[in-house]
Amino acid sequence: MSLVVRRDATCAHNKSDATTSHMILIAIYSGARYAEIAGLTKDDFDFENNTININKSWQANDQEFKATKTKTSNRVIDMPHDIMLLAKGWTFGERYAFESTTGLPPTNNAVNKQLRRYLEKNDSKIITFHGLRHTHASYLLSKDIAIQYVSERLGHADVNITLSVYTHLLDKKRSIETQKALDELQRL
Repeated sequence: MSLVVRRDATCAHNKSDATTSHMILIAIYSGARYAEIAGLTKDDFDFENNTININKSWQANDQEFKATKTKTSNRVIDMPHDIMLLAKGWTFGERYAFESTTGLPPTNNAVNKQLRRYLEKNDSKIITFHGLRHTHASYLLSKDIAIQYVSERLGHADVNITLSVYTHLLDKKRSIETQKALDELQRL
């Protein structure tokens, strides 16, 4: 995961109360989709248990809440304590956790512009807000977090979706695991 984005988004929080920065932090640490994060309300944040509850999404075209992408997209995501401490200090909107000056969640475009500013500032590879979801999953998989858990965390309908999206990472891991297995078998 890009620590540059994390550090910058955290610093931005300390310098301002930019709603888009808050959304970026939640995306980095949850792997949630834009519509899921835009659809959060203050009641979806459980500061006692350090979780966020994904139970609806924001439909920008209709400007209303809608059901999540799939049934398994409804989920409770465990969050790092430090991030939830930061979030506890944020000012949430009345209807949406993340409200822009319009009273609606910031647009996907607005969040992407903020993310681009952070990445350009540090000469990092430019990714989209949705790319944070892939970065989240790739990071966890690279740290040997079980694919079943990552799949559930992302709200995928089944683990096969996760397998197909992240097959390039898993192929690389397979090569490493093959060599480790052969080394161990050689020791018999």
